[in-house]
Amino acid sequence: MKTTFTPGKTFPPTCAPSMWRRTAAAGTLLKLACRDMATQGVPTLYLLTDHVGFYERYGWEYLCPVRGDGEELDSRMYVFPRTNGERTTPAP
Repeated sequence: MKTTFTPGKTFPPTCAPSMWRRTAAAGTLLKLACRDMATQGVPTLYLLTDHVGFYERYGWEYLCPVRGDGEELDSRMYVFPRTNGERTTPAP
């Protein structure tokens, strides 16, 4: 199945310096971003990443593979909050 992802509101890629890794900083930042977006009327968020297992720890659910324009490989699309097994379609 080929899925085309059309970006909407996006955040820049984010990473943590090594001194902040494994300190729960990522989880705290994710919770703040999700809560902030919900207060702005965006309750469902989508995330593109190549990481497997990381975002599930913070309540994200793997949705499907996607491939951006000009990309050779698929990325993983996650949705927040979890859909409890019900698949949703990303908003355009």
